[in-house]
Amino acid sequence: MRRQIRQIRQSLSLDVQHQASQHIVSSIIQLAVYQQAISIAAYVADEGEIDAMQVLVRAQDEKSCYLPVLASGKERRLHFYEYSRQRELVSNRYGILEPDVTQSIEMSAEGLDIVLVPLVLFDSKCHRVGRGAGYYDRTFEFKNKNQSVKPLLIGLAYEFQKTEALQPEPWDIPLDWVVTEKAVYQREDSN
Repeated sequence: MRRQIRQIRQSLSLDVQHQASQHIVSSIIQLAVYQQAISIAAYVADEGEIDAMQVLVRAQDEKSCYLPVLASGKERRLHFYEYSRQRELVSNRYGILEPDVTQSIEMSAEGLDIVLVPLVLFDSKCHRVGRGAGYYDRTFEFKNKNQSVKPLLIGLAYEFQKTEALQPEPWDIPLDWVVTEKAVYQREDSN
């Protein structure tokens, strides 16, 4: 199912992707949790994902903005570095753009207020299936002990990525919210 959803997402026209992203960005910036946030991290869209960079472009004048950088070596974790329109992004080993760590300031995952998270599948309880490498789950595993600690994890998706109840593994970190072009889902025990 993961492969099928990724193929559908990749086949969407640029116009459909842009319209969905615009609608989702409008929904996010109206959320009280977004308006209160000081630091926010997003991601550079790949394979037809929702364009989270639109949030950073709008937030940059009023919030500290960050993008994930893959940890070096075999460690499957993310580090977050400051994003600025003035600095060029570089391609990582998967061809996804990220900040140049030699020209940017790092922020700990625990120090962020909100992290916008890509996903392949989600359910109404905000469980998430990603691409399968586990970068987000490993990075935010500290939330397994206390789901209410920051950052708030907000998944961005198309409504067609919603599925019936997922069976999470013990290491899966649930999202606090998922925002689609049609709805906003909040985990029951989330702030």
